[in-house]
Amino acid sequence: MNFTPSLEQVREATRQFVSETFPLNTSRRIHALVDEFNMEGQGNMLGVLEGAHKIGKLDETLDLLETQYREHWSYYPKALRGSFVTVKDEMKIRDTYKQLGIPLPTSA
Repeated sequence: MNFTPSLEQVREATRQFVSETFPLNTSRRIHALVDEFNMEGQGNMLGVLEGAHKIGKLDETLDLLETQYREHWSYYPKALRGSFVTVKDEMKIRDTYKQLGIPLPTSA
């Protein structure tokens, strides 16, 4: 049986994840950024942010991701924002991990 969560379920799960994972003083900024992306993009952004938070680079990463949003992702329709539509999109995320010294996520 396939289960596809509703948009509201995804939003609630995102709110809960942000409130449980990140400092309260950054939650509004994180939500504002993440809300600009599709579901896949939200997962990608939250993955980068979680990795950054673990190594003490959350504010620096938020600054970088907000700049990348303005310079790269904002030109896509929201339905595509954060998805790997082109090789450049995938490289944008990989380069973010590298630039900040955040370990790339591993697949289980």
